[in-house]
Amino acid sequence: MILECTECETRYVIPDGAIGPEGRTVRCANCKHSWFQEPEPALELDQPIEQEVEDDGEPDAPAAIPLKPRTPEAVEAPALLRRDAAPIAQGPATAAPEPTRGYVDYDAFAHQPPFRARRNPARRWTIAAVIAGVAMLGATAAIITNGAPRTAAALFHSTTETPLR
Repeated sequence: MILECTECETRYVIPDGAIGPEGRTVRCANCKHSWFQEPEPALELDQPIEQEVEDDGEPDAPAAIPLKPRTPEAVEAPALLRRDAAPIAQGPATAAPEPTRGYVDYDAFAHQPPFRARRNPARRWTIAAVIAGVAMLGATAAIITNGAPRTAAALFHSTTETPLR
């Protein structure tokens, strides 16, 4: 259905069911004028259309002129369909023009892997925890094997005495 504003004559295309059977108040988006729109009258196709035809003896439209039927021999093929016609393109085919700058050809179904692999912070924290755990186990084993004074002396090479007694 097409609505037309009575003030600014702007036209709007709306769905047929938007007005409803009782009508509706509508508002122009252009000039903000409001009016009541009556529903479009329904066409009743059950009743036959009765028209009075005035016959004044003259035909309203000229009669159609019968055309001669064409025979296959008389029909000439277009130049593009003839076998003896020269080919249209002689040179190499040109590539499609490059898209303009800023144009992105996006296809929703084409999957492209990301440029760079995602960083997984959980994996990095797991590796750091494993390294810290191995270092702690090594320190614990050194302390148990050598005792705390000798381990401290081995860590600090400047002195032969241990700072711990």
